[in-house]
Amino acid sequence: MNDTAPSENNLPKVEAKEVEMPPKLNDGKTETEGTEEESGSPNGAPAVDTNNDVAATTTENNTITIQVRSTTPPPQAAEDQTDAKASVSSTVGAAAAAITRIEINGSNIKDTMNQVGGDRDGSRSELGMGDDDDDDDDASDISSVINAPSVISQTPDRYGFLGGEQYTHESEPNPPPEVIRKREMKWLNMLSHWDTTMKNSFKTVRNRCRKGIPRSVRGRGWYYLCGAVYLHKKNPDTFKNLLDQEGKPECIEDIRKDLHRQFPWHEIFMEDGHGQEDLFRVLKAYSILNEKDGYCQAQAPIAATLLMHMPAEEAFWCLVAVCDKYLKGYYSPGMEQLQLDGDILFGLLKRVSPPVYKHLKKQKIEPVLYMTEWFLCAYTRTLPWSSVLRVWDMFLCEGVKILFRVGLVLLKYTLGRTEVLKQCPNMYDTLPVLKNLPNYVTHENFMVVQMKRLDISDDQMRREHYKQVMKRKKVEKKKAKLEAAQKKVQQKEGRSVSSSRQNVSISQETAL
Repeated sequence: MNDTAPSENNLPKVEAKEVEMPPKLNDGKTETEGTEEESGSPNGAPAVDTNNDVAATTTENNTITIQVRSTTPPPQAAEDQTDAKASVSSTVGAAAAAITRIEINGSNIKDTMNQVGGDRDGSRSELGMGDDDDDDDDASDISSVINAPSVISQTPDRYGFLGGEQYTHESEPNPPPEVIRKREMKWLNMLSHWDTTMKNSFKTVRNRCRKGIPRSVRGRGWYYLCGAVYLHKKNPDTFKNLLDQEGKPECIEDIRKDLHRQFPWHEIFMEDGHGQEDLFRVLKAYSILNEKDGYCQAQAPIAATLLMHMPAEEAFWCLVAVCDKYLKGYYSPGMEQLQLDGDILFGLLKRVSPPVYKHLKKQKIEPVLYMTEWFLCAYTRTLPWSSVLRVWDMFLCEGVKILFRVGLVLLKYTLGRTEVLKQCPNMYDTLPVLKNLPNYVTHENFMVVQMKRLDISDDQMRREHYKQVMKRKKVEKKKAKLEAAQKKVQQKEGRSVSSSRQNVSISQETAL
């Protein structure tokens, strides 16, 4: 920042109000660790940090506006340099998207900060980040990040977002380039011998997916993991042929309406980007290919996520694989498979977190009320972007069970504390909590670790699936019997009515 100290004569004193801190977590640390940052602006001149971390400007009415855009704290000014201090709460472990307005001549300070969770000192070992792989590098090139609304930036973040809820604030540096390069080479080697690797070393692939696929090869990794590469090879001209068809007018209209809603602050989906046109082509082609189900709005964010990592034709085949294999039946008109998976999730919750299970059951909150968007959009509308990518790396490798594990973690750690349950006496208080998930719960490192620690096995998931399927079959049988009985009653009533009418008509004719 500007090293020139502010003058005592031209800056009146500031009365700063104390910023409310977020609640403490189980380990005694708050979600946001605050630090003091000092900003001075002599003679009304703007003070700007050389690292573009903090920028302060003074307006004509003596109002200083401070913008904080990263976690790097500016150097503290000397104690005798200023009498006017602006106390700004910032996140050390995760970047805070904060804009604090300080009114000098007024009596109050308007603080509109968005405080987010994170602790820079919370190392990977404290989070239990073990390394299942035979790699000797523990660091993933997917750094710990926190999702928070931000001001619009001239420079995109590491994932291409210029702002909005998906904008990622860095919280720790990337691993050294040599470590990243080493991991990239391992993935490139696997991809060049994919069939052999999947056949003989699937555990290695799985462990490396759990660590996070390097960004430079993520698109190609997804393309191979979901089997889209084989679909593409078998049908090399299908995408082009589908685009030559007109498609159903109602589907085309719905697709065009949804284009501008998909990640509008990502660089490829802005007005001058190519993303919207590619998204239209991918969704149109799939709606024609799957004519039975047509287009579903929840397919758009999935296709958009794929387009951020690969060309349109490859994204199309990945979408086919996801919709037809991973999320089969989710986008059908009745969404019966989604409802079944909701019941399975609720059944698994009874084992993972009995208090949360009892709470939701007591309030009669159906799973579809909170998990529909989670599963339909594969968490692209729910989690910070770094967490979305980590989930997708595992999801495309291990299948839909990853969606269940993520959902169980979100439910357990969002509603698992006694004080939270007390604050949710009815469903109208509970559902907003599940809609606005705590930052520390959705943080990639915390979430991935807790997914591994869940006391639930694949066999237990399969048994729960079988249990819910049989339960639904029994309900359907009872429903079918009830409908058959009602139909017989209606038929008998119809016969008696018709016979009575005939008797009436005969008696009338006799009377005449």
